[in-house]
This record gives sequence, C-alpha cells and structure tokens, in this order.
Amino acid sequence: MQLKCFRSLWGVDLPLEQALPEFKARGYTGIEAAIVFTADFQQLHHLAQEQGLEIIAGVLTAFPATERTPEAHLQALKDQVALALPFQPVLFNVQGGCDSWTESEQDQFYSAALEFAATLNVPLAFETHRGQPTFTPWTTARILKKFPELRLTCDLSHWVNVCERLLDDQEENIRLAAEHALHIHSRVGYEEGPQVTDPAAPEFALHLSTHEKWWRWTWEAQQKRGQAFTTLTPEFGPPTYQHTLPVSGEPVGNLDQICDWMMKRQKEQFNLWSTSIEKSQ
Repeated sequence: MQLKCFRSLWGVDLPLEQALPEFKARGYTGIEAAIVFTADFQQLHHLAQEQGLEIIAGVLTAFPATERTPEAHLQALKDQVALALPFQPVLFNVQGGCDSWTESEQDQFYSAALEFAATLNVPLAFETHRGQPTFTPWTTARILKKFPELRLTCDLSHWVNVCERLLDDQEENIRLAAEHALHIHSRVGYEEGPQVTDPAAPEFALHLSTHEKWWRWTWEAQQKRGQAFTTLTPEFGPPTYQHTLPVSGEPVGNLDQICDWMMKRQKEQFNLWSTSIEKSQ
C-alpha cells in the first residue's frame, strides 16, 4: 500500500501559481481544497495538472447558510459535488449534516447521500467532525452500524476535543471507524481543542503518539481491505483555528513548517509500519 500526502489550501495565502509548485517540491502528492472556498475550480485543476498534483475536493454542506434539514444538506452535497466532479478529484471529503439532528434525520440524510454516492465514480468520505452527526465515537459507531457501506475521513482530533480526553475507553469505536476510513486528517488534538500549538513539542508527546496509534489502526484496516493507496492531509489550520497571542493576534508557530513536519513524520511512520508488516509476513 502506498501513502499519498496532500496539502490543504486552508490558510494558504500565496497565489496558487506559486504555492502549488512549492508543495510539489516539498513532497506532497496533491492538494485538498474546499469547493465553496475555491473561486475557480477549473483553474485549480489546470494548475494542479501542470504540477502533477492530485486533488481531494472538500464538501461543506452547511455552507453557504444551508437550512438545517436533511433535504437541504443533501442538495448542498449534490450541488458542490457537481461543481468539482468534472475536474477528476480522487476523493470527496464531506463535512455533512448537523449534530442536532435526531437519529431519524441522520438516517434520512445518510441513506440518501449513500444512494447518491453509488452513482459516482469518485468516492465520498464523511469526516468525523464537530458540528455534524459524526462528532463523537459513539454517534459515529451508531451510524456505521446502520450504514456499513459508509466511508469516513478520520479526523480524530475533533473527538479528543469533544470528549475532553484521549479516548482510552473508546478503542472499539475507533477501530470501527478505522475499518471504514478512506482518508486521514493527521492533525493532533488535545483535551481542550482540536489543534495543539506544535505537534513536535514535548508537552504533546503523548497526544502525538496516541493519534499515531489510531492512524496505524487505520492503515492496518485499509491494508486488510486491499487498498492500493491511503491518503493523508496534515490539516493544521490558520488563525483563529491556530492559537494566537493576545492583542497582536500573532500566530503561535509557523503553519507551513508544522504541516510539513507532520507530512514528513508520517511518511517516516508509514515506512516503519510497512517495513514491520513485511518482516512479519
């Protein structure tokens, strides 16, 4: 199995003509871009093709100002997919639905979304994210048991934040999520937030190692399913997601350096894991 690392365009201020060649040179396989925040997806696709970069297209069904009903979120999903589908993304990463829905409303949305997904030649992966039905391990587990064909983007930093702990009591539900995961957002969360200031800092060593354990579970599950490749985005975000100093608003840390550090580290971790698997066979 091959690891492909993507760079999120979230927080990237450089013109795409400059940013994409830099990402290619720094070792990324592709880019991840939210459809609703991309002014010209055709231009993005053209520039990515020039650099030999693949695209993961992000769907955010709550934008812009979507009514909080399953029908409205389903339509937002379809509309955003239609915008990006002609430009051959390798995956749609979907932040879809509302955390306040009843289980019946959740089921209505996922049932219809999966019917729609079955008509596409590009997979949909629903992200584990705050604000959506997948905001905890146990709500996600219920959905997966109801809809075993559902596929996930695992961003477990959100679960750490929501649950205010490193989820030592949730192994069964995390392994279930891993069995359904197509994509990983390799951001490290902590008990009071979805993004540590610096994943390389010694005070977050336990948080980093715990997240990496979960990512290995995902790789193991994907290999057992026979996936040819796995995708990963070190999705550390800009202010106000990123911590800032009071008054000045100066970011705490360099976002590019943090994302690059995580990308390089996970390539190393993946290679170590792959080598260990080969030796055990």
